[in-house]
Amino acid sequence: MGKNYFEDLFEKAFVYIHYDENVESCIFRASCWLKEANELYSSSQWMSSYILYLRVFKLVYIIPQRFRISKNASYYNDLLQIQKNTIQLTERLTTLQKRIAVMHAFTPIELSHVLQLANHHDPSTIFLNIYAHNSSKEYSFSSGTVFLDASFIQNNSLDAIRTVIKTPHQAHIKTAICYSCDNMLDDANIASKIYLSLLAMGITPRFLDLNSPAKVGKNTISISPVGLTNLGNSCYMNSILQCCFACSPFVSLFIDGQALRSLNQNNPLGTGGKLTTAFTSLSHQVRALQGQGVCSPKDFLANVCSIYSEFDTASQHDAQEFLNFFLDSLHEDLNSSAGKAPLPELTTEQQAAKERLPMSHLANIEWNIYKRRNSSPIADLFFGQLASQIKCLTCQRTSTTFAPFSSLALPIKDTTTSCTLETCISAFSMQEVLQGNNAWHCPKCDVPRDAKKTMSVSRLPSVLIFQLKRFRMIGTTHRKIETSLEFKKRISSGMIVPPSFQSSIYYEPVDYELFAFVNHYGDLENGHYTATVFHNYDWYYCDDAIVQPVTDFKRIYQNFSTAYILFYQKVDAAN
Repeated sequence: MGKNYFEDLFEKAFVYIHYDENVESCIFRASCWLKEANELYSSSQWMSSYILYLRVFKLVYIIPQRFRISKNASYYNDLLQIQKNTIQLTERLTTLQKRIAVMHAFTPIELSHVLQLANHHDPSTIFLNIYAHNSSKEYSFSSGTVFLDASFIQNNSLDAIRTVIKTPHQAHIKTAICYSCDNMLDDANIASKIYLSLLAMGITPRFLDLNSPAKVGKNTISISPVGLTNLGNSCYMNSILQCCFACSPFVSLFIDGQALRSLNQNNPLGTGGKLTTAFTSLSHQVRALQGQGVCSPKDFLANVCSIYSEFDTASQHDAQEFLNFFLDSLHEDLNSSAGKAPLPELTTEQQAAKERLPMSHLANIEWNIYKRRNSSPIADLFFGQLASQIKCLTCQRTSTTFAPFSSLALPIKDTTTSCTLETCISAFSMQEVLQGNNAWHCPKCDVPRDAKKTMSVSRLPSVLIFQLKRFRMIGTTHRKIETSLEFKKRISSGMIVPPSFQSSIYYEPVDYELFAFVNHYGDLENGHYTATVFHNYDWYYCDDAIVQPVTDFKRIYQNFSTAYILFYQKVDAAN
């Protein structure tokens, strides 16, 4: 672990006080964060609770610097109490640092994956049980488990530890899964000795946290990639399906039967369950192949065309267009809140009052209104929220609207040099000046006025999808932008959500990791789509019926540089 790791976490725990907040709202926000952090700590979510505790510390520290505090104010006793509660957290933060240090050095592993390895008796994997009490000494995953007394590790050299770990088959061992029922890996000295001993033996250490219920049973269903038959011009569909199959929490909905149990066949905006049933069937077919052979999505495509006839195989179609249709249709099929009456429209006075609320508060109100009529597991996974605000440059009146999104369409600069994903995201959020024929009709001035329009991401989904706007309309034809995109495996929420929305009590800084992307080759009318997906720690290149493991990481960089659609998934804070 680098010595600046915890400094980076300190920076990650970003705190922002909105210009129209007061002492009372800040105290309330700190109290909510503290309550949530304690709940996360109780459920063994160490990283999430640590970052939230840091945010409490920061907010409580800057309140007296931002505001003039009066001892006679009604909030004074509440401020003293939250300050006392914060000071008492010092010891807990130290404990959390030790836990996080271990979890950062050892690559974490899910219990479901450990059980799978144990059931298949993987000869390249050993299990290390670091115990302190005889009661847990026999807790093993396989006959090949090595038991290490914590006191022995504390009192002996690395050579002595390696001697105990050695087995007759050491040459074949690649991975050691380390765990402790007695939490002995929380001891930095013990953890570091185990870590260094294994590395010296050429063995990769993995950390299994038996105390974290959030890790148990999480995303347990996955599908090994197999080829999909091209049914004429169906590569646009095949590439999207491969990316969806690589999304474990999504495909689990269909494999475990939750989707079929949640069908709302009475929703006129859905497909009557037709698309959900067809994809469930296809998911089971692909999973049954266990990574071997080719599957034909003929029946699935027939159902798609019966719902939306435009998706035939007579001509090429846009993969993003199919993705939008696919997610929206599944959402409506599974929308348990469809049909609820909309709330009455706001009066002019109510609309003006709403505009005076902090943006982060307003975003939460609007999201709850949206969820009132849109409740589905698809929305829970893929849907975020966009905020659009127009501000009159004459009277400063604002008009703010919110809308859900399932993917973000990012502009990409047409240049001969490469660009970064950060650059594309910044361009997406760039202010737009409305003037001349495009001036905004200000409701307060009641005449067209010059204005500024800002688009922001106010809420992020669990699965974040980016579409790069590589096609530009010139006259009556599309021109493709071939700008190379620099590889970005992990991104932070802070580079997407602006500070005004990071102040929300519902915002938690998280990272997203790339798990799939779609490439487009050629032009829009005569192009070809492929997918590159991540499964079980390996990348696979999917070109219709052909699926190949990608062993050369340079090829990943090369494929990513021409990517069209990117799929990122929120990662556990400890990873």
